[in-house]
Amino acid sequence: RLLSEKATLYTEMVPASSIVQAYEREAARVVGNKPTSYYHHTECIQQVLQSFKDDPKRPPSALEVLLREDTNLGGITLQLGGRDPHQLAVASAIGAAYPSHEGQAYNGINLNCGCPSTSVASGRQTGAALMLDPQHVVHCLNEMSQAMD
Repeated sequence: RLLSEKATLYTEMVPASSIVQAYEREAARVVGNKPTSYYHHTECIQQVLQSFKDDPKRPPSALEVLLREDTNLGGITLQLGGRDPHQLAVASAIGAAYPSHEGQAYNGINLNCGCPSTSVASGRQTGAALMLDPQHVVHCLNEMSQAMD
């Protein structure tokens, strides 16, 4: 899969909503039932991700399955799908903080704005359909960027 030293490899598109839902289940397990807004704080995200390292023998959670990539191949960019700015922001914060099982982080996070699949573009109004509303794309990217600061 290594094309060149400068090639960027992308994950399959992962719906932001799937990452957020799987993460919130893990957060409830790790920190107990709290308001959902608490789960989205950086400290909680770090605590949940640390719990994966603390018990490496347990089976992988749904969140780990969604985020696991072989980062030994070089830079891997997490590609998110969605159109909800809040979910994209939370998923970006989780992805940015997530260390792979090799301890390496993703080298970037990307919003998929090019998938032409009719089930994605017309059914969910994501992928290529996002380009019909460039201002919304800018809003989503701003939210994602702020969540990773």
